[in-house]
Amino acid sequence: MPEKKRVVLLPILCLLIPALWFAVACTSNTPPEPTESLTAAEDGEHDSGTAKLETSDGSAQVMQLYIDNQITKSSAPTCTYATSTVTIFNPDKKDLPDGKSGPYSLDLGNPAGLGIQVNFWYWSQQPDLPVGKDIGKPGNNNPDNSGAQVHINESCCITGWGPAWYGIGIETYRIASITAAEQNGECVLTLAPNSYTGCVTPGCCDFDGSRKCQDVKPRKTECGRLPPPAGAPPPC
Repeated sequence: MPEKKRVVLLPILCLLIPALWFAVACTSNTPPEPTESLTAAEDGEHDSGTAKLETSDGSAQVMQLYIDNQITKSSAPTCTYATSTVTIFNPDKKDLPDGKSGPYSLDLGNPAGLGIQVNFWYWSQQPDLPVGKDIGKPGNNNPDNSGAQVHINESCCITGWGPAWYGIGIETYRIASITAAEQNGECVLTLAPNSYTGCVTPGCCDFDGSRKCQDVKPRKTECGRLPPPAGAPPPC
């Protein structure tokens, strides 16, 4: 009886061994599943549709920005001795000409954003502070030029703004209109007068020297009123 079992199992094993070998061979030659490729955005590259973005060192994202400066000396005629009406800090200081200029390389990762200063003389964020220089700490002057930090994203949208990081000059967005938009494939920041650009200190344009403002309260301006507080930038 044991001899018959051995005879029956032998042909079955002969059939199974080749089948198992074929299955192993096919499995070992199966190509691996393809891996997902990174999209351009995931790979650190961005296509905004205007070719205005580039990477400066493989990590910093830089946008080419143009600035249309529509604030002329006639916007505040009592303080016309300034060399340029507007100065930017990016982070280096740059006096702007009238009209459109650029491009300027704006580092979108810089927490300071773009510094914008209008070179007319205004009572400071705290207008009732004494007239003078370095009030409390260096850079705190009253009166002073305006100042603000403006943040722009890769879609040419102003995402936020705030007071200047240095000094206590009145915020630029209170005495000027600041907008940004794409124009013919370029990101253009426009600086224009508003109804408070001419609200400069009356008949004086400095915190010391021959043109020093008098320490008289309530504070007066050439337009007869102080610029009101400003809210957030308009939505894009």
